[in-house]
Amino acid sequence: MTLRNCVLAIESETVDLAEMVAVLGSAPDSGFQRGEPSGLRGAVRRRSSWMKELRWEGDVHPGTMGLSSAIEALGDELAQKVRKLVNAGCAATVAVVQELTTDTCSHGLALSAAATAWMGSAKAGLTVDQYVDSM
Repeated sequence: MTLRNCVLAIESETVDLAEMVAVLGSAPDSGFQRGEPSGLRGAVRRRSSWMKELRWEGDVHPGTMGLSSAIEALGDELAQKVRKLVNAGCAATVAVVQELTTDTCSHGLALSAAATAWMGSAKAGLTVDQYVDSM
């Protein structure tokens, strides 16, 4: 099992990226402003997006200890800032892309109570996209 991508994503159709940065106090690892070209056949982005990659240290199982420690490390101050944006009309999500392979016995994905509490405090949801390696 591999976690290919884990991000904290904040999106809004009404709040600009610059406003998100101002509230959060940090630039995104990647982000988009609504109204910008999306690169898809001339389409224009309908939402502003602020994304921060979630990272963890050490040789830990990414789907259990790794993801939880990355969420916990975001801290209470950021949770309150994210909550402020959610209350202003943004959507906050911890987004995970997981690749399941047949060469491992561990396909788990679990969150600690502290990680779940952080998400509740921030009013953040969770999305998990899973892809199965058929080889």
